[in-house]
Amino acid sequence: MKFIASAVVAWLALVLPVAGIAGPEATPKPSWTCIRGVCVGTTVAAMYERYGPDWATPYDGAVSAGIAVPGGRVYVTNVGDLCRATGRITTISTSDPIVRLPDGVLIGTKIPSAPKWRGYTRFTHGDFKAWRKHISVKAAKVEVRLETLKGRVTGVRLTLGWNLRCGG
Repeated sequence: MKFIASAVVAWLALVLPVAGIAGPEATPKPSWTCIRGVCVGTTVAAMYERYGPDWATPYDGAVSAGIAVPGGRVYVTNVGDLCRATGRITTISTSDPIVRLPDGVLIGTKIPSAPKWRGYTRFTHGDFKAWRKHISVKAAKVEVRLETLKGRVTGVRLTLGWNLRCGG
């Protein structure tokens, strides 16, 4: 009987991680700078090395791509201040439930109807409504933006730097 139980446990240890039910991929590591291993500040050269020559199609030095990661996609760009391309990934985002922020925010988190919440401030730009907060991580400044719909988080965007705006 012990042999059968041991065999079942060994089989589950092999099968469950592959099925995506258990293992390190099942629970994302909380981070202010990374989503599923894709991080702001990573060099574009390192992205090509990691994901191969076809991970993005560059245009005038700029790259913008969606990268398949366990559980969804992470969208990246290297466009920074005044829309100039930089040598590093400046923005990563996702609307898939693969992100976990250190403050406990996940896709689907309910947000109260208040002007401030957990250090985030509500802001509106045209028809766009979201929440944002500024974080300093190891001398890097990161803007964390939560996109919402009907009081729930629908997307997370991490931007390297607090004032990266295109066109002023």
